[in-house]
Amino acid sequence: MRGGESVARIIMCGSFKGGVGKTDSSWNLAYSLAEMGKRVLAVDFDSQANLTTCFGIEDPAAVPVTIGHLMMNRLEDEEMRICQSLFRAEIAWTLFHHP
Repeated sequence: MRGGESVARIIMCGSFKGGVGKTDSSWNLAYSLAEMGKRVLAVDFDSQANLTTCFGIEDPAAVPVTIGHLMMNRLEDEEMRICQSLFRAEIAWTLFHHP
């Protein structure tokens, strides 16, 4: 790294098996990194949307734009900016979530 450049890193918590702690690990990792001053984007790819509820969104089904919408728009060559559908977590200024 030179002269103020920053490096983005992708950390994915995933498994085909349910109940192994993917959501807890993702939430704790995102929160801890944000507490350290890192900019974090947590994306919930799980259809049960448990990570989304960790961010205080009580009814994930009522969220107007999800990662699924963004992916479908990309497949259909429609433009939609991800920043239009991000939520900033109330617990940390640098923690963002995309349901």
